[in-house]
Amino acid sequence: MLTERVQVRLALAVTSPRGMTYLFEKKQEANILIRIPGDEKEVKGSLRFNYMIPVPQKCLKKMVINNVDDKKYRLLLYKEYKFCLNNSEKIHEKAKKNI
Repeated sequence: MLTERVQVRLALAVTSPRGMTYLFEKKQEANILIRIPGDEKEVKGSLRFNYMIPVPQKCLKKMVINNVDDKKYRLLLYKEYKFCLNNSEKIHEKAKKNI
């Protein structure tokens, strides 16, 4: 019998197009492409809603982007984060449809 209530969040898979271009050639309804207009390679990744999994709150660890040593990766994370902030309503709606 379950007596303890555990807080759970849904974790979303984020993929990179590096070496996986076949994933980004065809639009998939359950995904949102992370696009950064003006960048050499506009598509930076994909939010994969079909791969959401429940994760207990205690298993999550906050990432501090400023603490990432690799400058290129840190810049990519900032761009992806900004994309997510600017598209938060669309992301939430897509997530609700896929729960």
